[in-house]
Amino acid sequence: MPSHTCQFFFRNRRNKKTRRRNRKFVVSSTSRLEVKHNSHRSSRPSSLMGPHQKSRAYVCDKFNKNSKTKTSNVYIRDRDITIISHTCQHPCPPISPNKHVNTCIMIDWNTDFPNLPPPEGGNHVLRFSEQDFGKAFRVADASDHQSIAVYGRLGRNDGTPRNFLFYKVSPSRGRKGLNKLWPRVRQTIPLAMRRKPNVARGKTAGGTSSRYICFGYRKDPLSKEVSKYSFKSSLGDDVEQTDQNIECLFSELTLGFEKLANGILKFLPETLILDEIRERIRLPSLGHGGRYTQLSVGLDYWSQVHIDDDYFYCTLSCLSRDESEHDNVLYYFVFPEYKIAVPLKSGDVIVFNPRVLHCCTNPSLPGASIFSSYVSAKTVNTQFALQSS
Repeated sequence: MPSHTCQFFFRNRRNKKTRRRNRKFVVSSTSRLEVKHNSHRSSRPSSLMGPHQKSRAYVCDKFNKNSKTKTSNVYIRDRDITIISHTCQHPCPPISPNKHVNTCIMIDWNTDFPNLPPPEGGNHVLRFSEQDFGKAFRVADASDHQSIAVYGRLGRNDGTPRNFLFYKVSPSRGRKGLNKLWPRVRQTIPLAMRRKPNVARGKTAGGTSSRYICFGYRKDPLSKEVSKYSFKSSLGDDVEQTDQNIECLFSELTLGFEKLANGILKFLPETLILDEIRERIRLPSLGHGGRYTQLSVGLDYWSQVHIDDDYFYCTLSCLSRDESEHDNVLYYFVFPEYKIAVPLKSGDVIVFNPRVLHCCTNPSLPGASIFSSYVSAKTVNTQFALQSS
């Protein structure tokens, strides 16, 4: 198995000495990064170790940013982020790592929009009214000026490390970062849907949608190289220029997502590892200087419970068809094992862990678009093989 060793230097603020940590990562067909700390082991979970050694955070068992419960496991220095510690002692019975396939969650929205048919293969539908959904799942939402980061644990509260589940950007910060882009994106989506070929989701991830298109870099299906997702064939310079404008707009949107996501990514050690990998294998990205290799856009999208084969944390957002529907909840993004869900209004941005079982509910309104930027394992492995050869 090919492997490389990379070294990072962190500053210890307590004794002003430089500390070297030797981290070994392995790029393999399993698309997992094995990180080993060969020296200077810490009692803190390795998944939460980062360069900010002296930072503090507060863990809130209830959604109260003024909670004074301290933790030694999460070190995030940002007063604009509320850390939520979530424990699910009794995971949802129909949802388990072995029985999650073909399960989807439906909400009977109080709107005139008729419910979409379940995703293909979604023969196990968990159906809720809006009121019952709030009782079955813990709904975690950011306040207008306060982002939240949620860490979860399954089973008893026995001190085992928690998984990072998601981070939701505060709406005020999200509006500040993307408000200039959303009108252009809303206007361009119909044209992009016509110019891009429809992409079928895999059987594992599944899902249903009116249209599903992708931008960025993927493994070329006809070769062993990495290539861009193409547009439909066209004749004329005007059409080619239009395609370039569409590509530039959605690349700019992806960079906007990443800029907002950096509120949490800068504290996560996986970010350092990905940056080292990108530099070593010359991994292309969607947008100049970005991390994400791909962006998907789904129209009227609804997914079943699944795990994504990605190398890094994903960002996700959604957009209503009409600007007047900007304040409506369009989706709930759900982590069924943990019985926790995050509401998504038009323009909301979250960062989530693709290695944890997740899904999105059916949309509440017609014409809703959902966006996800990610780093595909297949793209990374293909680029790694090219550089190795």
